[in-house]
Amino acid sequence: MINLAGQRIAITGAKGRLAPGLARYLRAQGHSVQTFSRSGEEGHRAMTEVVDPAAMRDFDAVLHLGWSTVPLVSEETPGVEEMEDLPLARALVAAAASCPVAPNIFFFSTAAVYGNTGSTPVAEDHECRPLGRYAAAK
Repeated sequence: MINLAGQRIAITGAKGRLAPGLARYLRAQGHSVQTFSRSGEEGHRAMTEVVDPAAMRDFDAVLHLGWSTVPLVSEETPGVEEMEDLPLARALVAAAASCPVAPNIFFFSTAAVYGNTGSTPVAEDHECRPLGRYAAAK
């Protein structure tokens, strides 16, 4: 487990379901947190900024929660992840790799990548058998 204490943290997906609560929690713990959204509105910086290597240097960790779909939308709109989300993830990694000291990137995924496991617990190294397009992209 990586300790984020005292680190400068970027959070993508600022307008999603998880990011706002996570940002509040981390700020309450005394962390320096900057949030990013695709539009850059409502007090968030634009996502295009965090993929800029110069801006990436400002962070010790990037919590990547930004995703353009949910499972139903993904099935109804094939290819969205390939056009929007995967290029963004690649850009985040490339920007981090260009930094003298690369920030840690935490990618938030879904248990659906493991398929139907029933009540069997799985670990991150469990074989992936994604359920649908959304899980396959994650």
